[in-house]
Amino acid sequence: MPAVKITIVTATLNARAYLPSLVKSLQAQTDLDFEWLVADGGSSDGTQALVREVRGLSVRLIESRDFGIYDALNRAISQVEDGYYLVVGADDLLFKNAVADFRACAALSLPDFVAASIQQAGRTIPARRGLGWLYGMPGEAS
Repeated sequence: MPAVKITIVTATLNARAYLPSLVKSLQAQTDLDFEWLVADGGSSDGTQALVREVRGLSVRLIESRDFGIYDALNRAISQVEDGYYLVVGADDLLFKNAVADFRACAALSLPDFVAASIQQAGRTIPARRGLGWLYGMPGEAS
């Protein structure tokens, strides 16, 4: 099985209230061989300090004003050195085997793209097959 480098990318702006739960879910991964790359757009709520204090993970913080979440994500993704990246929101959580499963899936055939199901409000929303990923995950009105 080939070695697969994984970077988890998160864009933040004043996300201090959400990050502790995400950090716990990252620290609880069964596979901790990943880098967490955080692109912060100039938070004023202590987000950057919280990220700097994270222990037990390989963390890289990029601090730069941006033009919103997609600009921050693009900036972060351009810093991914090689391998695969997962975009994980500041208010998202990962199942404890998410990184291990992602790595195993990617190592099978080194695909260009890996899509995964999500769980929202206790309901599993499967990844779309074929080119369905191109059109995004199905949403629901709230």
